[in-house]
Amino acid sequence: MEPATKFFRSHLWLTFLIHQALIFALALLFLFSVRKLTGRTIHAGRDPVGLLDGTALVALSLAVILLTQLLYRWLKGEGAPPLGLRFSIRRCVELLIGILLGVAFAILPWVIALSKGTAQVNDSIAVHFDDLSIIRIISIAFLLLLIQSVMEETANRAFPIRIWEHRSLAFRVLVPSIFFAAVHLADEQFSFERIAILVMAGVIQSFAYLLTGNVWFSSGVHAGANLATFSISGLWHAGAVMRIVGQPAFPNWVAVMLMLGAMSMAYFVSGRYKTKHTHSATSAA
Repeated sequence: MEPATKFFRSHLWLTFLIHQALIFALALLFLFSVRKLTGRTIHAGRDPVGLLDGTALVALSLAVILLTQLLYRWLKGEGAPPLGLRFSIRRCVELLIGILLGVAFAILPWVIALSKGTAQVNDSIAVHFDDLSIIRIISIAFLLLLIQSVMEETANRAFPIRIWEHRSLAFRVLVPSIFFAAVHLADEQFSFERIAILVMAGVIQSFAYLLTGNVWFSSGVHAGANLATFSISGLWHAGAVMRIVGQPAFPNWVAVMLMLGAMSMAYFVSGRYKTKHTHSATSAA
């Protein structure tokens, strides 16, 4: 195995492309199979996720996480920095903070629009389901969103950022984000606006990962943004609690840009603080 390990360590681009191609193929095969067997399109919440395909989705996501972890360890060795999958109380807090930030930025244009009267709530999940059903639907939808987010943050963010630690910051942030956007084309129509938003979202989540060195904060940001989007869509099966109609205070890409600015600033301010703190500690010693 040593010659193979040496070869792939020397050809990180090839390793990365094989890994990303496999994820793309698995996503394509899974979505195609669900559509073929059930007639439903579950990507982006277009149709409800059933019990069997939901179970398969969770199993596939966990398999991708495990495969990525094993590939990373094989490629970089046991002494390499971890991808950041281990859970702890602190990382639980980071996950919750990430979710709140993701929700806040994604839903901001609609909150402003509601306050100004340019948008209004015209339907609610409470009209269609009883309380226990609401809890069940929202819990399952959130669990699926979170598992998907952890999988994508592991495979599309942590893995490339870690294997390319010797490359520039711009490279480590942009390259994974471009491929992250490309994976979504497995079951979406190509759109320059959609791709641009996905790339920016990828950059945001890259900075979130670099801030903490683990997948939980970035997974929270990722899941929170998706949760906010679905929560006002009227797609009850996807976790919506209401349907808002009208015009947002500003386009989605502006909200993404605001979050990009905030996250990148947090990363650079954090870097300066760590450098200053290390310098002060060294001087005192």
